[in-house]
Amino acid sequence: MNKYWNYSKNKHCECGKLIGDNSTYCIKCYGLVHSKKMLGKNNPNYKIGKYINNKCLDCKKDIGPQRIRCEKCNNKLLAKILIGENNPNWKGGIGRLPYSYDFKFNRILALKRDRYTCLKCGKSGKHAHHIDYNKQNSKVTNLATTCNKCNCEVNGNRDYWYAYFTYILENK
Repeated sequence: MNKYWNYSKNKHCECGKLIGDNSTYCIKCYGLVHSKKMLGKNNPNYKIGKYINNKCLDCKKDIGPQRIRCEKCNNKLLAKILIGENNPNWKGGIGRLPYSYDFKFNRILALKRDRYTCLKCGKSGKHAHHIDYNKQNSKVTNLATTCNKCNCEVNGNRDYWYAYFTYILENK
């Protein structure tokens, strides 16, 4: 028999389970006792103030350590900064304009032309990107197939992506 787990018939844990001669607790009770010893100021890594909750700068609610705003107030702040004209990609509100009538049909033709492959990364793509960023210009020659990730990326730095996709389609 293993010398470390030599079970005595008369040694039991506080919960009543049979334990080895060299043990004080069963596995379950050891975890509970050990976790209580490691909480808060009993933790050897505890530093004064590290586990003290901070208060949100805006609403004064208790928040976790190393934060200055609660999630709700942080989201409100980001919304103020990034909505509308404050957003770095703001182009005068043209994002809400409708697509042209023939976009749905020409979109499918462009996807088939590109074999449903993103022209930027080569992965499978299902988005038809307007090369000149004009939703009313839905000619097949103005549509490029992109994947979801690349479709988001090509909305910034428009001059570069206009030249990129124009070059790709001209040399295809």
